[in-house]
Amino acid sequence: MDMKPVLIFSGTTEGRKLAYRLAARGIPSVVSVATDYGAEVMEPHAGVEVIEGRMDREAMAEAMRRRDFLCVVDATHPFAVLVSQEIKAACEHEALSYLRLSRSAQSKSPEPGQDAAAVWEEELQQKGRLHFFDDVKEAALYLREREGNILLTTGSKELRRFSALLDDEKRLYVRVLPSIEAIRACEEIGLCGKQIFAVQGPFSTAMNRAFLKHADARFLLTKESGEAGGYPQKLEAAACEGAVALVLRDPERGSSDVERMQEQDLYERIISLSGMEQEVKDYAPALRCLTIAGMGPGSRMERTRKVQRALEQAEILFGAETVLKALSDLATPKEAVYRAEEIAAWLSAHPKIRRAVAVYAGDIGFYSGASGLQKKMQTLLSGNGEQGGTWTVQVLNGISSVSYLAGRLGICWQNAALLSAHGRRCNVIGHVRTHGCCFLLLSGVSQLRQIGAGLEQASACGILGTIRIYVGYQLSCPEEKIWQATTEELQRLEAEGLYTLCILHSDGDGKSLLPGIADAAFQRRRRSVPMTKEEIRTLALCKLRLSRHFVLYDVGAGTGSVSIEAALCCEEGFVYSIEKKPEACELLRQNQRRFLIDNMEIVEAEAPDGLDRLPAPTHLFIGGSSGRAEEIIAKVQERNPQVRVVMTCVSLETLGELKALMRRYGDQAPELLQLQVSRGKTLGAYHLLEGQNPVFLLSFGGEKGIAESISSLEPEEKEGGRDAKPGN
Repeated sequence: MDMKPVLIFSGTTEGRKLAYRLAARGIPSVVSVATDYGAEVMEPHAGVEVIEGRMDREAMAEAMRRRDFLCVVDATHPFAVLVSQEIKAACEHEALSYLRLSRSAQSKSPEPGQDAAAVWEEELQQKGRLHFFDDVKEAALYLREREGNILLTTGSKELRRFSALLDDEKRLYVRVLPSIEAIRACEEIGLCGKQIFAVQGPFSTAMNRAFLKHADARFLLTKESGEAGGYPQKLEAAACEGAVALVLRDPERGSSDVERMQEQDLYERIISLSGMEQEVKDYAPALRCLTIAGMGPGSRMERTRKVQRALEQAEILFGAETVLKALSDLATPKEAVYRAEEIAAWLSAHPKIRRAVAVYAGDIGFYSGASGLQKKMQTLLSGNGEQGGTWTVQVLNGISSVSYLAGRLGICWQNAALLSAHGRRCNVIGHVRTHGCCFLLLSGVSQLRQIGAGLEQASACGILGTIRIYVGYQLSCPEEKIWQATTEELQRLEAEGLYTLCILHSDGDGKSLLPGIADAAFQRRRRSVPMTKEEIRTLALCKLRLSRHFVLYDVGAGTGSVSIEAALCCEEGFVYSIEKKPEACELLRQNQRRFLIDNMEIVEAEAPDGLDRLPAPTHLFIGGSSGRAEEIIAKVQERNPQVRVVMTCVSLETLGELKALMRRYGDQAPELLQLQVSRGKTLGAYHLLEGQNPVFLLSFGGEKGIAESISSLEPEEKEGGRDAKPGN
């Protein structure tokens, strides 16, 4: 039975620690934080899910209804009184247990048995330099009547209200979290750069003293926030620097409305609710984090804030040499490795490393060298925990070249075909033919010139309508260029580098997606090379039930009419046209050039000979077998037992083969059709029907598991592909 999760409304160090401690015990948690900064400081951990965004009572209740939670923990700041009230009310509405996590008011002291905060409170009171207030308004009115600079350490939430009551922002120096939201709040009340200390704690006494000196502060405004909030260190700094400490009282102190529990007590309560036995020893292994990050097109300005933060906090950066070169602004040590096994070996040899980042260019979810890396790294690192702690792997996506170029061009790309010809086969003409907008990632200028020649030929043959081509070169880098080019200009380019194309095709979205090319469109030799006629061809393709990434063997391909129609049906599939007659192979090549088919390869061989060197098929069409149909099917089914088979025959001799095949493959639901097609023709004032040869069509197989077989046959993205270089 799965363990119910705990919903934790966090925002404090105690909340984070509790989530990790519960996860180590096998109790999952969902941690709700109000800001993106709150999400960033949460270390990734298996069993800990983070949700981000401010919530009102209704939103909290909705979040509680989404899961079957064990209980709800309120680990928000003690001064976030309204938030706590909303959480408690939502829990009451949803009939969930509400547990309030309290910050410890006790703090360490040089003297055993003493409370450090109490010691410094007593010293400051003896000197008349300690005052308590119930709220910000009281403190602001007190300061308004006195001169001297103020170091405010109570956060940004009530900064606007405090500044308005003080009515003299020049006296004010504030210490806030390094978040955009907090800094914006400071700027909105008119504070300049030297008055803003945007830093993340904890702060020692020495650091607090340094802030007081820098601000030349006579007053220190703080909250009664306990040891976790650095309250004793602030009081000690004020005592040492001769400052007056102004303290906002803990609004929950003395309240009897809610039971406030220390971390250990609350942890034990949750263990009890879960039905687990209490631990004899509570041990949570240390956390180590590997981040797989996409750095965007290349420049520092195009890195996301989360990626930049991960890079700055890392102790080691992994990546291809070209990627690491683009990270020259970072002083962090770097290792030019990017394969999973190499990264795992390096980390195993350096057990003291706790934060590592494997960096790839662009967006790691889009034709990336990091494809499948997260799962692989988690498996490889699972055995390293005993040496230095438990590894977790997180993924941070970057900005892809497609979204970058689309933004620069002002083009909507939600319906575009997204393609990569970097280190992989790509049917560019086929995609452009059927899409109004295509984005294409390329590996270099030679490939760009080849595509320019192909597009020029397709336009000249009438395969394509009017096209517009936009070129992005070294996107986001200092040498970036974006311009509109012709196919002729593409073929003349010489500068090496990474290119991204946007191709707009006026007729792309209007192309037919169904088979049915007229017989007259194909080059033919009627006597020596037979052709599957249009009506039979259309039905045969329907019976094949081609899927998106099909691999089709067309055995006895003849003129290639079935091969070409299949290739045109789906530009992401691939056809192997197998033909033994040299004359027919030449005709196949003529028709392939005529229709500019890239996703088709002609194999001159007599099947089943020559099939072993080809990728396993998902579909098989037999238009001519020379009496070896049973051998061919048996050979193909060795490669893929789930292959879908369609076979046609005209002669009585081949009909005998069909009968034998139906007996052999009776468990695969064979279907036999006899087709008679008549075509209308005009003879003078009359319209007559001219009968065609009757055709038998047999189909079977592929009914179960065809999706799985296609998935298993898809090629994996090459590790260290285009995203191993800056510029994708």
